[in-house]
Amino acid sequence: MPFQPQTVTLAGTISPVVIVESAGQQAPTNIIDRTKPYIVRVTVSLTGSLVPFLAGQHFITVARVESIGGGFEGNIGSPIATVITPVGSSWTATIDIVCPPAGPAGIEEGVYELVVLLRTFNVAGTPLGLTGYQSLEYIEFYNAP
Repeated sequence: MPFQPQTVTLAGTISPVVIVESAGQQAPTNIIDRTKPYIVRVTVSLTGSLVPFLAGQHFITVARVESIGGGFEGNIGSPIATVITPVGSSWTATIDIVCPPAGPAGIEEGVYELVVLLRTFNVAGTPLGLTGYQSLEYIEFYNAP
């Protein structure tokens, strides 16, 4: 009897990045008061026959800003580890990266590009090669009056 493997599929999407200035706020913003904490929110979805094989693996999500001109460039908030827990052949998670106030973190007033990076790792910390990113073109940090 010949071996006939099934077709395997894997597709993923990363929603547009949203920033909210407080946990209770629903309206997204691109203008952030440097004295207040804020949240970088992204939703990740995976579908396909390979999704069940990713059960128990981790997505590490990192938010980075790059200044437009001179200024701070680097990670904001702490990396978030999310365990992949599929239901059938799909998995969706909303990930909130809680960021401290930009001023004390060394982020100057100005315009920045925000990029959210996602990478998969197994439980031993070995990269699995499944990566993605989503950017929010421009955000502005300002000094409140």
